[in-house]
Order: sequence, then structure tokens, then C-alpha cells
Amino acid sequence: MSRPLPRMIGAIAALAAACGGQTADPRPQWVVAVSTDAPVPQLGDRLLVELVGPDGDAACTGCRRLFGMTGPGAWPLSFGIPDPGGAGLRLRVRLFRADHSDAGGSPFGALTIDAVGLLPATRDGVRRVSISLFAACAGVAADVVGARSCDPESGALVPRTLDDDQVTRRPAPGSFASARKTPCSRAAPDGMVCVEGGLLARGSARFELDESSPSRSVPERLVRLSPFAMDRTEMTVRAMRDLVRKTGIDRPAQRSDAAPVCTYTLEPGDFEDYPVNCISRARAAAACAARAARLPTEAEWEFAAGDRDQEKRYPWGADPDACSHAIVGRARAPAEGAQLADVSTACRLTASAELVAFGPRPVTEGDDVNDLGLRHMGGNVGEWVADQFAPYDGRCSDGPPVLVDPRCDQGEEPISFLTRGGSWSQRPIQAQTTFRAPYQSELAVEGVGFRCAESL
Repeated sequence: MSRPLPRMIGAIAALAAACGGQTADPRPQWVVAVSTDAPVPQLGDRLLVELVGPDGDAACTGCRRLFGMTGPGAWPLSFGIPDPGGAGLRLRVRLFRADHSDAGGSPFGALTIDAVGLLPATRDGVRRVSISLFAACAGVAADVVGARSCDPESGALVPRTLDDDQVTRRPAPGSFASARKTPCSRAAPDGMVCVEGGLLARGSARFELDESSPSRSVPERLVRLSPFAMDRTEMTVRAMRDLVRKTGIDRPAQRSDAAPVCTYTLEPGDFEDYPVNCISRARAAAACAARAARLPTEAEWEFAAGDRDQEKRYPWGADPDACSHAIVGRARAPAEGAQLADVSTACRLTASAELVAFGPRPVTEGDDVNDLGLRHMGGNVGEWVADQFAPYDGRCSDGPPVLVDPRCDQGEEPISFLTRGGSWSQRPIQAQTTFRAPYQSELAVEGVGFRCAESL
């Protein structure tokens, strides 16, 4: 939907004044329209506008303005810039998310959408120009000095002049083909939730731990996912026992004096609605297959946990106090004098050698449940996924600008397997939807369970 071009001239008065003093309309000026085909605010809710000279430096003191772009209704952005004089002036615009910016408002991360173009002569009057930001070019830095921007068709940097004839060809927010929502083709099976297909900015712009951590979730990458269904809850002891009896698949490790934290029992008992743990990845995959389902891929898990294109930092939202929302950081106390690495005592560290309290409880406001109705994706038990482990800058992430339904089957040794989601025995930071927990083997782990997915 187009809007009158001068609608935000007043809003950019600070930029205009810095680039020439008075803002009276008769002065030679550009009236600029900025458009995008990106889904917003998913890929960006901040727009940085800069007027730069041929050398790439600011054309004048204060020739920089940051706009909050809250959603599709804020586009196209239109404003006026008085011509400060001089040849070869460039307009640079960058779209990014507020949580992907530094203290000075400049963007960081791998998915900034960056465009620059030469401003034509104003001819001592008003010159209407436009510039577009394309989602297919996310992460491709513009060449400011060369006035070259990414071509959305080829991905190559090409010269761009902000001519009048571009004004009529503005893309609409969210029109990027890979961002379209694809509904489930049928209803989700009982106990599962439909997750419509769409676009995911997979990974994180920040290091959760440090740059040397093998579990790092950087760099970000655009991913297109087809619709699928996912279990509302982790596989419970009751459901697993029924599946074992009906299909003859191998059961998990059994709860015993030697394994007091394992939940599975041969007969009904106190842990029927607790998640199964102490189960290998192979047995978890077999259990899903026995239901004509499968383990979710890593990208599917993250997409579902973050409420699709909302891409929440935690399943419940932005509140970093995971101890108040999820069952995390409750590992058993170590032997006297031993160290329990980095487990938060704020999450009620227990000295009991028995099963730590994790499992069913009433759903309350702010609990570990997201808008899709998926529970315990931030805590309780970690969950096996179908992928093998590979760094996000490794061979499994090679390919086109948007990866379609990715699954990594070429893990990189010595760490080969993955779980997603936090658990009762792990640090609160692992409740983040982007956090990856690698394992050197797929053997049973007391803090890991699973849930199933199914393509729809």
C-alpha cells in the first residue's frame, strides 16, 4: 500500500537540519521513499539512514538518523533531505532488529539488509527517488564507496543510481517469496500442534557462551521450513510404555537404585506423566517411527520453540529469568568438595540424590509454554533432534541464500549429536530457543528426552 511521499518529512527534521540548516521546502532536496520486501518486524524493526560522501564518510555532521519501524504499516518510509551540495553523494540504508544493534545504534550480525545508491542531481528543485531493501540480500554488505548494492536475483553487488523511475516499483513488506506462510495440509494428529511453514532466521547474532564454544549458534542464516506437526509435550513414561507394549520397540533405561534419576518403569507408578529420559537418540528415533512420525530437525525445533516468525529468545518471551519460568538448573548437589560447573543456585539447587522435581504441573501464566501451545521447550529435559552436529559456518550450511528444510546428516567429529532445549540438570542459559547442546555420542543421558514431529 503506497503512502504520500512527504508523510515523514517532519520526522526526519534532525537529519535534514544537520545536512544543510534550514528545512524550508523551496530548498533543493531529495524526497526519498524506502521500501522492503522483507517480513517485518521479523527481519528488522530499525532503519538506519545515512548520507555519505564519495569516500564513504558522513557527508555532514549528524547526517545519520535511526527510525523505529514497528511493522508493515510503517512502510514505505518517506522523508526529505536538503541537498548540502557536492558531487557523488550516496544514500545508505540498513534494516536490522533492535536486538542486533550496539550501544550506538549500529547493526551487527549476519542478516543486516544493506543498500546504498548514488543520489542524482536535484537540479535546484525537488527530486523524488527511492531505494529498496531485499530480504534475499540479507547479510550482503553494500560497497559504499563503489555505490554498489546486492542484486536480489544474482546476489552480486551492482551499481545503483536512485533514479525517478524506481519510485513506482516499490516492494511490499513481507512479499519475499520465502517468507510466505504455508498452512498445514491437514489437521495435526491428537497430542500434536500444527506449525505453519515459513521463514526462520536460524541461530543467534550473539555468542551465548564464548567464541570457542562448540555449541555456538552463530552465524545466523535464513531458512525456509515446510509445515509440520510437533508433539505438545515431551514423550511421557506412560506413552512410552504403551508404545513399547504395542510395537515391541526397545524400552529406555529403567529406573532403579543404580539409576535413581531415570523415569521409565515397567509398571505404572509415580512418574506416568513425567518425560522419559535416559534414552538414546536411536531409541528415541525408533519410538517416533513406531508412531509413523520422526524426530524434528534442528531448524524445525527452533522454529516451533520460538513461535515461528516471532523468533522469541525464550519460548515464553523475552524475560531472561529462566529460573522463574522453566525447570532448569536443578542438578543434584555434588559430593563434598567437588565442583558443579556453572549450575545456578537461584534455580533451587537440591542436595537430594533422588529424582529432581521435574515433570507435570498446572500451566500458569508465564510458564514454559509458548503461543503455539508447546510445553517445556525451555526446560524439563533436553530433546534429541534428527540432525548431526555441525557448526553453522560449516558444510551443512553451504548453499543458496535461503536453506530449504535443512537437515545435517554430515556431522563433524568429534562432536556428532545434538539436543535442543534446556533441562533440569543444565544451566538456565540453555533455555534459549537458539541454544545448541552437542554430544559426542548418542547414548542415553539422564537429562535428555524427546518429542516427535510429523510432516504435514
